[in-house]
Amino acid sequence: MHNLIKAIGHTKAKALDLVSRHVPAGAKVLELSCGEGILADAMLRRGYEVRGSNYSIYPQRNPAVPVDTGVDIMEPLPYLDASFDCVVLSEVLQNVPDHRFVLGEIARVLRVGGVFVLTTPNMMNIKSRLHFLFTGYFKVKWMFIGHDVPLSQAFAFHNHPVHLPVLLYYLNALGFATPLVDGIYVKPKSVLLTALFGWLVKPLTWVNVSCTEKNLKHSKASRQHYEALTSFMALTADRLAVVARKGEVKQALSSVSDVPEWAQAYRK
Repeated sequence: MHNLIKAIGHTKAKALDLVSRHVPAGAKVLELSCGEGILADAMLRRGYEVRGSNYSIYPQRNPAVPVDTGVDIMEPLPYLDASFDCVVLSEVLQNVPDHRFVLGEIARVLRVGGVFVLTTPNMMNIKSRLHFLFTGYFKVKWMFIGHDVPLSQAFAFHNHPVHLPVLLYYLNALGFATPLVDGIYVKPKSVLLTALFGWLVKPLTWVNVSCTEKNLKHSKASRQHYEALTSFMALTADRLAVVARKGEVKQALSSVSDVPEWAQAYRK
């Protein structure tokens, strides 16, 4: 693993490891916004049938990996329904404004039983939570976006960090089974802060999702949220690594959420 990390970096090595553990060799894998194709090339070498997409044209690491250019992930993907066994989205989602649309398209092109692998900066780690407590800003940005930056270039900044509770909702609503929440880059400072404040974070989170959040407390989602938000990786890792498997046809859930009357007409 050390040599792999040295060759392709921690984040890509983690994504490759998760694909290798959850997707059988020979499966059809799509990496969206694959850049130079470093991870795509590594997956190809592991025996996967890999396809990449990019909006721009990059110099490709391995021309054996077909890459579709001009693919804007904020538009419908140019792939048929249920055409891939795995979709990888690494270090991209935090740069796009409409997570729901992107995740919906990923669910559409995945086969039932297919696997979604996501890596993204972790706004839920203990440092970010404490940073928000004292400043009002989660600590996930490389830099603040200047007001002189045009909208067409805003994607270059981490303007849309992935909020883990909302991600859990989207994945469930789109028919994925309970995801595995893992992490990348465990920082010593975060481990120390978790040791100092974890005794407070965990019971307060439990009380919140199990007793005070009325739309969660009477459902299985409360346990899922508690485990995800208080896991060692969620509290200490610099980046989240999430694996979710697309399920069969989604079963109807009992109604526990307080949906406003004006929104009832849109409820499916």
